[in-house]
Amino acid sequence: MPDTSLSEDSELYLALDADYPGYEYNFSVTSDTVGVEASVENDSLLLLPAPDWTGSAAIEVILILENSLSDTASFVVTINELNDPPNAYDQIYYIEEDDSLFTTVPADDGDSLNGPYDEQSLTYISLSAFLHGSYDLGRTDGILSYIPNPDYFGPDSMEYVLMDNGTTSGQSDPLSDTALIVINTLPINDDPVLESLSDTSMFEDSTLAIVVSASDIDNEELSFQALSSIDEYITAEMVDTVLHLNSHFNWSGTATITVLVNDNMGRAVDVEEFQLTVLPVNDPPAFEDLFALVGVGFDFEIPIFANDIDMDSLSITLDDSFDYPEWIMLECEPCRLMGNAPDEGDYHFPLLVNDGSTTVSDTFNLESRYFQPRITSVDDVPEDEGGRVYIEFQRSFFDHADQNNQFYTIFRLDQVEDSTLWVSTVTGAAGGDETYVFEVSTVVDSSGEDNGITQFKVIAFMNAGTFESDISTGYSLDNLAPEAPTGLEAMVVDEGIHLSWDLSGSDDFQHFDLDKSLSEDFADHETFTLTDTVYLDPNYTLNEPQFYRLSAIDYSGNVSEYSDIVEAAVLSIDEEVLPDSYALYQNYPNPFNPVTTIRYDLPERAFVSIRIFDIKGRIVRTLVQGTHDPGRRVVVWDATNQNGEDVSAGMYMYMIQAGKFSQARKMLLLK
Repeated sequence: MPDTSLSEDSELYLALDADYPGYEYNFSVTSDTVGVEASVENDSLLLLPAPDWTGSAAIEVILILENSLSDTASFVVTINELNDPPNAYDQIYYIEEDDSLFTTVPADDGDSLNGPYDEQSLTYISLSAFLHGSYDLGRTDGILSYIPNPDYFGPDSMEYVLMDNGTTSGQSDPLSDTALIVINTLPINDDPVLESLSDTSMFEDSTLAIVVSASDIDNEELSFQALSSIDEYITAEMVDTVLHLNSHFNWSGTATITVLVNDNMGRAVDVEEFQLTVLPVNDPPAFEDLFALVGVGFDFEIPIFANDIDMDSLSITLDDSFDYPEWIMLECEPCRLMGNAPDEGDYHFPLLVNDGSTTVSDTFNLESRYFQPRITSVDDVPEDEGGRVYIEFQRSFFDHADQNNQFYTIFRLDQVEDSTLWVSTVTGAAGGDETYVFEVSTVVDSSGEDNGITQFKVIAFMNAGTFESDISTGYSLDNLAPEAPTGLEAMVVDEGIHLSWDLSGSDDFQHFDLDKSLSEDFADHETFTLTDTVYLDPNYTLNEPQFYRLSAIDYSGNVSEYSDIVEAAVLSIDEEVLPDSYALYQNYPNPFNPVTTIRYDLPERAFVSIRIFDIKGRIVRTLVQGTHDPGRRVVVWDATNQNGEDVSAGMYMYMIQAGKFSQARKMLLLK
């Protein structure tokens, strides 16, 4: 059999024939290499090279007859090379943002064996470039380096072609393949970046503002924080992007200021530090409290304090160019304002303090207010019987509606034996009113006998203290006259004209004025001042009428209206006017206090006894004891005993004995 050949990765069928008619036979075959598989099927020889194998193989075909005779035939088969296309593989890579990739792209020449014809060179050529980064693809080694653009994240891809320089049957036969490389860049949180902050300086007790710049590629919403290494003297605060530095407490020195920026997306921060130098300055002196509240009319002494952080010696003075109130003065060692405000008001005036190099002027604010109440009037209560006045006063400065447990008390100066004494009269709550009116009693009214002028003062009992008003004077008046007297009667008796009337019902009654006139119009009259309710007028002209009227007067001199006018006349003294019999009449008035009149008749001259008895029958008073001529007579009892002492109220008996006549009656004394 002749030698033959075939291409790599192909197969060859050869027909076998034997010229032995009449004999049964079969074929078998052998190959001297595993690179070519030889087999017989029926009368066909199959040659099947191993994948990618090339070279020569000796093939021996054996013919075996049924009589065990055999024959062989040999030939050489040559497997010619066939260029396999290279393999370029698609690949996906993952890297992080701002990272890089260095790798060899996956590829091979497509041959599974490395025979002499399989040692091929591969060429890598980019067909489409990466768009979001820089790269390099090794043309002969396939090494890929890739650097994404700064802060880029997302997919990026490149397509490349892979070419070999293989041959087929000794003839150049280059083949190629294409693949897609995808690089996914995963996002990461980038740190924010603070611009550098330089060391700086500021003066003590001042402020400094520094604009701070920072950037973050991932986020524009940055937050800042500032810290001071000595925060009790230097405070650092970020407001938006401005760093505010404040030096306090007159401190000077060096502090470290730390500024942090955070992207609010995790823990990505940046930090800058710088040195802050606080330079000393001469601090001016300063006053402390420049306000005071003083009471009008009260001496005040207000300490004035000033300080200097540098501990300089200070002097405090008034400003010579200012016109101060004449009642204000400044005394030093120690320094204090002194004076006495004559009226309420707000006063603002300068004070100067000097530390030896710097003079500071500041304004002192002085308020003067009436701490004490002020009496504005003491007026009589009108249309009364006296004993009362209205006292009006203005409130204390400390009298406010929202303050509890505050009150006013009005005192009256009374004469007690040989001395004077302030007596509390009335107390009222302080309710925040501007003015108050209290009704206050008096001891005596103003009258013709006494001007009744009384001294008063008001004391304010405030939570802030006790404050006393100035003394004011006033008086009360009895403005109501007594009622007109009633019951005026006139009766002619032996001794003259007997007049009697009712007691006055006025509480402040003092006396009666009994007017007597010869004419009813009283154009010319005489007046008798009486306290009793009876009067015996022994002075008269026979057969001429006498007119009487009565008025009541109180202790304040108020005069009542006149009573009804009564008329009486003694016409004659003869037997015809004498009574016909003995008689004892009921006393008038009855009940009485303290005087009553007892009338009795004597028809003849007789010894007369009239006595007063108490209810136990004891003699209290003998009113009449002696011989009397006939006539109509009266006797008055003033409710006293034989010793001139007042008797107690109650029921009494009065009895007359005249000749053989005797009679008794009851009367009632009221107190």
